[in-house]
Amino acid sequence: MNSGNFARVRELFDAALDIAPEELPAWCARVCAGDSALHRQLARLLELDAVNSSQAPNPMANVIGAALEADARRRLIGTHIGRYQLIEEIGQGGMGRVFRALREEDGVRQEVALKLLRREMIDTTMLLRFQAERRILAGLSHPGIARLLDLGESADGIPFIAMELVQGEPITRYCASRGLGIRERLRLFRQVLAAVSHAHRNLIVHRDIKPANVLVDHSGQVKLLDFGIAKPLQAGGDVTATAARCLTPNYAAPEQFLGGEVSVMSDVYALGALLFELLAGRPPLLLDGLRASEVERQVVHLPPEALGQVAQEPHAAERLGRNDLVAWRRALRGDLDSILHKALRKEPQSRYLGVDLLDSDIAAYLDHRPVLASGSRRLYRLTKFVQRNRVLVGVVISAVAAVSVALGMALRQAEVAAAERDSARAAMAVLSESFRAADPMHFSAGQVSASEILRVAALRTAALRESQPRVHAMLSAEIGESELALGMVQSTLNELGQAIEWAAKNGGERELTQRLRLLRARQLIAAGRADEAGAALAEIESAPPVAPEVMVARAHQLVTTRQIAEAIEVATRAERALALQPGSPGHADAAWQLSEAQRLAGDIDGATATLDRLIAIHGEGSAHPRSLLTHLRRVRLLLSAKRAEPHAPEETLQLIEALGRHYGQASNVMGLAWTTHAQALEAAGNLPGAIAAHQKALSALELAMGNGHPKVLMARYNLAEQLSLHASPLADPTFERLLQDAERAGQRDSANGVFFRLNFASVLALRGDLDGARKVLLPPGFQPDLPRVSRGNRAALAHDLARLFGPFNCAERPPVDPNRARAAAIVCQIERITLAEARPD
Repeated sequence: MNSGNFARVRELFDAALDIAPEELPAWCARVCAGDSALHRQLARLLELDAVNSSQAPNPMANVIGAALEADARRRLIGTHIGRYQLIEEIGQGGMGRVFRALREEDGVRQEVALKLLRREMIDTTMLLRFQAERRILAGLSHPGIARLLDLGESADGIPFIAMELVQGEPITRYCASRGLGIRERLRLFRQVLAAVSHAHRNLIVHRDIKPANVLVDHSGQVKLLDFGIAKPLQAGGDVTATAARCLTPNYAAPEQFLGGEVSVMSDVYALGALLFELLAGRPPLLLDGLRASEVERQVVHLPPEALGQVAQEPHAAERLGRNDLVAWRRALRGDLDSILHKALRKEPQSRYLGVDLLDSDIAAYLDHRPVLASGSRRLYRLTKFVQRNRVLVGVVISAVAAVSVALGMALRQAEVAAAERDSARAAMAVLSESFRAADPMHFSAGQVSASEILRVAALRTAALRESQPRVHAMLSAEIGESELALGMVQSTLNELGQAIEWAAKNGGERELTQRLRLLRARQLIAAGRADEAGAALAEIESAPPVAPEVMVARAHQLVTTRQIAEAIEVATRAERALALQPGSPGHADAAWQLSEAQRLAGDIDGATATLDRLIAIHGEGSAHPRSLLTHLRRVRLLLSAKRAEPHAPEETLQLIEALGRHYGQASNVMGLAWTTHAQALEAAGNLPGAIAAHQKALSALELAMGNGHPKVLMARYNLAEQLSLHASPLADPTFERLLQDAERAGQRDSANGVFFRLNFASVLALRGDLDGARKVLLPPGFQPDLPRVSRGNRAALAHDLARLFGPFNCAERPPVDPNRARAAAIVCQIERITLAEARPD
């Protein structure tokens, strides 16, 4: 609802309060003048007002009604409902009352919380909702969710639910009564997140998360209660519409007020509101005593105040159970404020896309790691890196200082003596190893702050190109190796080219020349420039003998270009040549390339056996990073062959935890691990869990590599694809962001750019949005790099252009319509390329 619509609805609502109840339906129909959306919004506001106000004209009527209701409850105490004797009433809600009840059978005494549907509310709709709650509870099994013990009906047909009796208190009161600190509250809140995440993985949205429904028992265990208005994600509109009248205003998301789609992001908002109250002493908005129209206006439009500002209010200390809030308010600034700001965004798609992502940010805060909600400001991230890695930073600073001294000496002298040159080389080795210590496989994308340090080192190295070419070449090799490990493959390619040119002219630098050439070929492969890499490798191979490391790079290049038979042959030779170094980085890489080539050849058993041999070198259950990465590749292999084992999601989670200890959360490795976990969840049919895992993969890669890296673009595509399969409203914005990032990275017309456009256009076309599909598939100035596009994608592009813009005959004159003419030019170019490829040499 935009601000103009809201103003009109509010104006009509205020006028409606003066209309007699019996005349309201006709009046609403007249003033809304056929605007069905306006009519629905007005009717909902009037309904909410009636429920929230519920003031009888005669105050005595309320007193009498309350007395009669209390008497009815007293008469229930001591009676039996099924096998349970009601002891006392302990709560009530919109649908029913909750009693402490006792069951005694065969000498066994069991106390339960028994929820009984209100007799006066029994109708078809309420029975359906009550039955839905029973089904939901029956499907949930988690230590943080109150267990369903029994269900049935009373003798006169009143349905009931018997649940675990939680002897606890609301989480806000629990924290205040014990004076818990911020970090203790966050750790307790993570239990709530784990319980809600379990519900989401079972496709259940709670929709009524609030302190009264989150109890903490004497052992400190959180228990999530009352799924009375919870909604299965596939539920129809009737349940949603009914539940909308039962929302709790202080914790309900804006879309619940507006009658919009309720999703996992609605629970994220409620969790944000709960965490806000835990940290600031009250909910984000002050809604008590307001009319329904004003409540809705504030929830839909008014952003919450800053945490620290709310914690300054007069009764904040009392509500939080803390005496001195000076340090408390200071701690609320920055990361925690950013986390709450993101969780409480008005637009669902702007919040955390899942509970696990909110939990990840809180865990990062507790571990002094970067918080995604705070953005990726360089100084912020560098500060976090220093806090977490003081020893590593000290080593790096020492190494950089050593390099600076060595370089300064080199600049002051006309010629560098051999010993001094060795010192400079050793200093750079220390710098390089500082980064590789956390990345023994040269596979992680590391930390952005480390990337920044390397960029500075690269700039200083470039300044030595003319004055000290030997030092420049050596440093280019060291920095290039580290940058390759960090996924930074574009920044040093030019420097490597010039270093190779210098080294090749100096006959005494053959070893350095070969090292630089191999490094450049590997970087070209990583950058997706496999044809150039092939030429670079051919130059190295022209001077035998060919080193095993060169064979591994060649195998990788052949796998990338889908020359599978050749890749298998070369990778097999490389693995054998490195057999005397079993499990070494080179041997592992050779086995990985061989396994991937075997997979692409359809030899799944052979690919699995290759990985199993590598696993056996370290021993089953080894925590060595190469062993863990091989296990991860094995899971990916079985998933791609649709042979995933039932425990694949659990196995990938264990691998994520173990790999995280080696590589950190922001790395290429963790992006691969989370993607594999997402694929395991997809295979298990858990789409919401897969979406959350794809988001984590994207976050890890974004932090490590930046938005334009090919791996980041592909991770965003994976997320967009899953969101579209789930019919999520976030799918289109995610695809649009993907295309924007690809264009900014110079990938608009690349093979990947074409692939992304094809898939987004297909999603739009399937939905019937043909105009949108045309705009996506043929943007202004689009000139796809067709020779680099795969045959399958070229054929798909030609087919979709013809379907969207009409058939083309390349033998005839181009169409008059400019868009059809542009589409025809691309289709005809594809036709010419296809004919040329089919022509024998």
